[in-house]
Amino acid sequence: MADQLVDMMISDPPYNVRISSVVGRGRTKDDEFAMACGEMSDEEYRGFLRTSLGAAARGVLSPGGHPSK
Repeated sequence: MADQLVDMMISDPPYNVRISSVVGRGRTKDDEFAMACGEMSDEEYRGFLRTSLGAAARGVLSPGGHPSK
């Protein structure tokens, strides 16, 4: 599929929330992510999403595909 385009893209971007602020019931305590784990302002985070998801969409979506499909 390396040279083919798709009509739809599914992604799972980070939420810009610190892991330590999410209260879990398990014993496992995960480390913070390297990026987008609460260190960005809302404006910076939206810019991060526009840049990263926009680049991904431009790289894989067919001309008729749309990021919000």
